Amino acid sequence: MTVWSISQDHNGALWFSTGSGLYRLDPASGRMAHYGHDPMNSSSLSSNDVKSTSEDSGQRFWVADEDYLEEFDRDQGKVLLRVPLTGLTEQGQRGVGMGNLSFYEDHLGIFWVIYTSTGHGSGLAVFDRATNRLTRCSIYDQKSGRELSSGVMAAVEDLNKTLWLATKSDGLLRFDRERGIFIRYRNHPDDLESLAEDRLISLFADREGNVWTGLHATSPDFFRSTSRSFMPLLRRPSNPHSFGETFVNAIYEDHQGVLWIGTTGALIRIDRKSGQYRY
Repeated sequence: MTVWSISQDHNGALWFSTGSGLYRLDPASGRMAHYGHDPMNSSSLSSNDVKSTSEDSGQRFWVADEDYLEEFDRDQGKVLLRVPLTGLTEQGQRGVGMGNLSFYEDHLGIFWVIYTSTGHGSGLAVFDRATNRLTRCSIYDQKSGRELSSGVMAAVEDLNKTLWLATKSDGLLRFDRERGIFIRYRNHPDDLESLAEDRLISLFADREGNVWTGLHATSPDFFRSTSRSFMPLLRRPSNPHSFGETFVNAIYEDHQGVLWIGTTGALIRIDRKSGQYRY
């Protein structure tokens, strides 16, 4: 049995999406419950191939398989709402071969559906829970006019509430909400500070403002999405051995606001208004 994804609801229950149905684990008691498709029960899950689950900010619980997005009643163990996913692909057919399929609710309450498929699809859609309408988003490269159709693997917001998307082969996307466009970051072989590769599989935002990108065939990259808490004060001279060791022994700010720094081998004067350094 393969576990595709794991989520946790507000009660602490763990939900496991598998190819053999949906499993609920109560960590306190260790009890496991199973929910699956029953052909004789129209309120059961539409399929045993469950891709992902998620609880939204209103504590509604959502389940996705290859063909439907379903609202699931955890107390009754039945489906309350069933939304077809046929609009996510150009073919508009059932069983189009959804690979990755999950959800992300941002700080504005927008419910993003992210996916990959064997068909032609951008990998991004928005689900309106007021109208139960699913709208597919098309993303085009501005220069070539080509639609980005490799699909989206993950989404995350950083400390600035900026939305980032990890695509299957089109690099990293940053959503510019004001202009309604995505800014793309890709691998450039001659730039060591660019992404190591364009195939992303996961994203994570930590508490220090870093965004981590899980990559397909190499170690993770990370970058800061916020300004640094600390900035280096001493600039590295062209010859690092010109003034001997760089241990700082004393720092003093004079009446003009000029900083004097005593290091092992040099006295450094820093005018922070003009940015000039003198050794």
